Amino acid sequence: MSRLGTKDHGDGEAWLVEPARGPLRGVARLPGSKSLTHRALALAAIAEGMSVIDGALDAEDPRRFIAALERLGVEVRREGPPGSPASRLTVHGTSGRLDGGATLDLGESGTGARFMMALATLASGPVRIDGAEGLRRRPMQDGIAILRELSATIRESGDPGRLPLEVAGGGLRGGRVAVGETTSSQFLSACLLVAPATSQGVELILTSPPTSEPYLWMTLRVLREAGLSVELDRDLPREGSPAAGPTRIHVPRQPINARAWSIEPDASSAVFLAAAAAIVPGSSILIERLHRSGGQPDAAAIDALARMGATVEWTARGVRIDAPTELRGIELDASGCPDAVPALAAVAACASTPSRLVGLATLRVKESDRIEAIAEGMRACGVGVEVGSDWLTVTPRSMLPTPAMVDPRADHRIAMAFAVLGLRREGLAVLDPACVGKSDPGFWDRLDAVRTGRRCEEFSPESRP
Repeated sequence: MSRLGTKDHGDGEAWLVEPARGPLRGVARLPGSKSLTHRALALAAIAEGMSVIDGALDAEDPRRFIAALERLGVEVRREGPPGSPASRLTVHGTSGRLDGGATLDLGESGTGARFMMALATLASGPVRIDGAEGLRRRPMQDGIAILRELSATIRESGDPGRLPLEVAGGGLRGGRVAVGETTSSQFLSACLLVAPATSQGVELILTSPPTSEPYLWMTLRVLREAGLSVELDRDLPREGSPAAGPTRIHVPRQPINARAWSIEPDASSAVFLAAAAAIVPGSSILIERLHRSGGQPDAAAIDALARMGATVEWTARGVRIDAPTELRGIELDASGCPDAVPALAAVAACASTPSRLVGLATLRVKESDRIEAIAEGMRACGVGVEVGSDWLTVTPRSMLPTPAMVDPRADHRIAMAFAVLGLRREGLAVLDPACVGKSDPGFWDRLDAVRTGRRCEEFSPESRP
């Protein structure tokens, strides 16, 4: 892949994706899960004693979150090469007593901002939470309302329901709150992560199925993995089960003990590499250490590739994806794996029949309006696409090798998706390539390595996985 300059677009930098000239083959080791890294950091910050987090993601979002924790008096030390999956974080917990009087800049990290809103209630004084322009546009009202019911004092100093805002601190009472549909399940996860440090614990009564519910179930599994008591009126659904989840969740006040965490590779990033393997004929890629049982929702999107014709094999070593002879379209409710939708759309563009993805309402309020960003990029590439409020349909067409410039709207997942599509579509360039650093700084190098067979730190090519 090669960079190119253009005088017509913003700062003039784009990434011209070189199509794959042969099968992609090899063994890849990806960075740690962004979702699990944030949850482990949040618990370690308010635990008693020193926690160790191995394999934590080193990217813009967790760096912002760590910097915010440090501003609140949490000592975090990183060991090992920056960005390496072998790196280690040591976190000196504060026993649920954070410093106040700080102003926190979460950049574009929606997860970091939502988790920090809850953590800031445990500070000794006011905490101002802010972020970049894109984060300021993302809705926070649901989280503000839930925290206020749990006794938090929050003042919005910008547009109502958005950053910047000030959390008074002084501790959180907790208690019982009924919760309906929210724009993000991260608001619920945030309250549950701080629940052990509240005076009464937190009890959530879910009056409707939670948004992106697999991520909420992930939080509950993380709490239990940390040795914390979690009371449910119904067992968590097994992976891939259509069974209903709990409607009552109670996390009582209790000590949080320091522990060792091992973060598995990021399934959300893995989906893009899996998509690349699926669309390039003859490809076979093994993604090491990623397991379906890890509880990451986007692992389900890799299984969706099997429905499109790819061979997906989960083993003790990881997951292997082999390209099919022919890709076919799919109808999928992707509400449980929203971050994977851009990658699935790229695969759908290479299929033999149309695909319809539904349950996409949360994509409207991500780093970009991802439904519109996908549609705009697909049209630029000559792919048929129709969209609705929470769905999109991709109709494959012969993609002519005419130049196409895709603007990802500063959204890392959109940039990754069209980089993958560029492996099959000549002349595709992606603006603002650096935006992938939000979750995966090594993305471009890894994609180039898998295309060319060049070695890099996180990718070791072999003749056959």
